[in-house]
Amino acid sequence: TTMQPKYQISELFLFPRDQPTGETILDAVVNVLRTTPVLKPHQVAEALGVKKQHLSGAIHILTGVSLEMMLREWRMRQAMYYVSHTEMTFEEIAQKCGYSQTKTLTQAMEHYLHMTPYEYRNGCHREQIRRYRKKLF
Repeated sequence: TTMQPKYQISELFLFPRDQPTGETILDAVVNVLRTTPVLKPHQVAEALGVKKQHLSGAIHILTGVSLEMMLREWRMRQAMYYVSHTEMTFEEIAQKCGYSQTKTLTQAMEHYLHMTPYEYRNGCHREQIRRYRKKLF
């Protein structure tokens, strides 16, 4: 099945001569990431109705990182949120964030954070408890 675009970058133009700004391009990408289960660069480009190479080039110019790196960071930040703020299993988190299996999520977290999802979850909870105790006393 092909993904139906939420909207296309061409729809961001008010007049044929207008050029989308960096802000509108980034807003469009973030909107796709927030509203669809898109995890691959070509899927983001398809959702926006542009060529992957054009979108990747624009993202690199605007952010200094590749579209692929931007998506990896997006997935990792999602995973960090779910690990620290939910009781979802690591398998559920891996699936929700686009990792093929729990082992892949664990490897990614170890690479980026130097800790496993289990260690991250326990560390985050301890820090929250410490902050909560400080507010009480």
